[in-house]
Amino acid sequence: MNQRDERQPEARPTTGPVLVPLANEREGEAIYSPNILRLAGGGALIGALLLAVVGYLVASGRAPLPHTGPFAAGGTAPAVFVAAGLGLALGALVGGLIAVNRLPKREMPH
Repeated sequence: MNQRDERQPEARPTTGPVLVPLANEREGEAIYSPNILRLAGGGALIGALLLAVVGYLVASGRAPLPHTGPFAAGGTAPAVFVAAGLGLALGALVGGLIAVNRLPKREMPH
Protein backbone atom coordinates (compact mmCIF):
# COMPACT_ATOMS: atom_id res chain seq x y z
CA MET A 1 0.00 0.00 0.00
CA ASN A 2 1.38 3.40 -0.99
CA GLN A 3 1.03 5.96 1.81
CA ARG A 4 1.80 9.61 1.37
CA ASP A 5 3.53 11.67 4.00
CA GLU A 6 0.73 13.94 5.26
CA ARG A 7 2.55 15.81 8.00
CA GLN A 8 1.67 19.44 8.57
CA PRO A 9 4.48 21.98 8.08
CA GLU A 10 6.19 23.08 11.27
CA ALA A 11 5.13 26.41 12.73
CA ARG A 12 8.14 28.63 13.26
CA PRO A 13 8.17 32.01 14.99
CA THR A 14 8.86 35.07 12.89
CA THR A 15 10.27 38.43 13.89
CA GLY A 16 9.08 40.37 10.84
CA PRO A 17 5.62 41.09 9.48
CA VAL A 18 2.95 38.41 9.52
CA LEU A 19 3.76 35.84 6.85
CA VAL A 20 0.94 33.82 5.39
CA PRO A 21 1.68 31.84 2.24
CA LEU A 22 -1.37 31.44 0.03
CA ALA A 23 -1.87 29.06 -2.87
CA ASN A 24 -0.52 31.52 -5.43
CA GLU A 25 2.35 33.00 -3.40
CA ARG A 26 5.86 32.01 -2.67
CA GLU A 27 6.50 30.93 0.92
CA GLY A 28 7.65 33.77 3.14
CA GLU A 29 6.19 36.57 1.02
CA ALA A 30 4.63 39.25 3.23
CA ILE A 31 0.98 40.13 2.69
CA TYR A 32 1.04 43.69 3.92
CA SER A 33 1.13 47.16 2.51
CA PRO A 34 1.65 50.41 4.45
CA ASN A 35 -1.23 51.87 2.44
CA ILE A 36 -3.67 49.68 4.37
CA LEU A 37 -2.82 51.39 7.66
CA ARG A 38 -2.71 54.84 6.08
CA LEU A 39 -6.13 54.55 4.43
CA ALA A 40 -7.69 52.82 7.46
CA GLY A 41 -6.45 55.64 9.71
CA GLY A 42 -7.69 58.31 7.32
CA GLY A 43 -11.05 56.60 7.02
CA ALA A 44 -11.30 56.34 10.80
CA LEU A 45 -10.58 60.05 11.23
CA ILE A 46 -13.05 61.12 8.55
CA GLY A 47 -15.74 58.73 9.80
CA ALA A 48 -15.33 59.87 13.41
CA LEU A 49 -15.56 63.53 12.47
CA LEU A 50 -18.57 63.12 10.19
CA LEU A 51 -20.60 60.99 12.55
CA ALA A 52 -19.65 63.17 15.53
CA VAL A 53 -21.15 66.15 13.71
CA VAL A 54 -24.26 64.13 12.83
CA GLY A 55 -24.53 62.96 16.45
CA TYR A 56 -24.31 66.55 17.68
CA LEU A 57 -26.94 67.75 15.22
CA VAL A 58 -29.33 64.94 16.14
CA ALA A 59 -28.81 65.29 19.92
CA SER A 60 -29.19 69.06 19.89
CA GLY A 61 -32.42 68.83 17.87
CA ARG A 62 -31.12 70.69 14.83
CA ALA A 63 -31.51 67.63 12.60
CA PRO A 64 -34.39 65.63 14.02
CA LEU A 65 -34.41 62.09 12.70
CA PRO A 66 -37.20 59.62 13.37
CA HIS A 67 -36.58 56.98 16.05
CA THR A 68 -33.52 58.75 17.53
CA GLY A 69 -35.24 59.91 20.71
CA PRO A 70 -33.34 57.58 23.08
CA PHE A 71 -30.08 58.54 21.41
CA ALA A 72 -30.74 62.25 21.89
CA ALA A 73 -32.23 61.90 25.38
CA GLY A 74 -28.85 61.17 26.96
CA GLY A 75 -27.53 64.59 26.11
CA THR A 76 -25.27 66.12 23.52
CA ALA A 77 -21.87 64.99 24.83
CA PRO A 78 -22.65 61.25 25.12
CA ALA A 79 -24.32 61.33 21.71
CA VAL A 80 -21.24 62.92 20.15
CA PHE A 81 -18.89 60.35 21.74
CA VAL A 82 -21.05 57.39 20.76
CA ALA A 83 -21.42 58.67 17.20
CA ALA A 84 -17.69 59.41 16.95
CA GLY A 85 -16.83 55.90 18.18
CA LEU A 86 -19.18 54.35 15.66
CA GLY A 87 -17.76 56.55 12.90
CA LEU A 88 -14.22 55.61 13.92
CA ALA A 89 -14.93 51.89 13.64
CA LEU A 90 -16.90 52.12 10.40
CA GLY A 91 -14.43 54.54 8.81
CA ALA A 92 -11.46 52.32 9.66
CA LEU A 93 -13.24 49.28 8.24
CA VAL A 94 -14.19 51.04 5.01
CA GLY A 95 -10.73 52.62 4.64
CA GLY A 96 -9.01 49.28 5.18
CA LEU A 97 -11.24 47.55 2.65
CA ILE A 98 -10.59 50.27 0.09
CA ALA A 99 -6.84 49.89 0.66
CA VAL A 100 -6.99 46.12 0.27
CA ASN A 101 -8.94 46.57 -2.95
CA ARG A 102 -6.23 48.91 -4.28
CA LEU A 103 -3.41 46.40 -3.68
CA PRO A 104 -1.77 45.29 -6.91
CA LYS A 105 -3.29 42.11 -8.25
CA ARG A 106 -0.98 39.13 -8.72
CA GLU A 107 -1.05 36.76 -11.64
CA MET A 108 -1.87 33.13 -10.89
CA PRO A 109 0.99 30.84 -11.91
CA HIS A 110 -0.01 28.25 -14.47
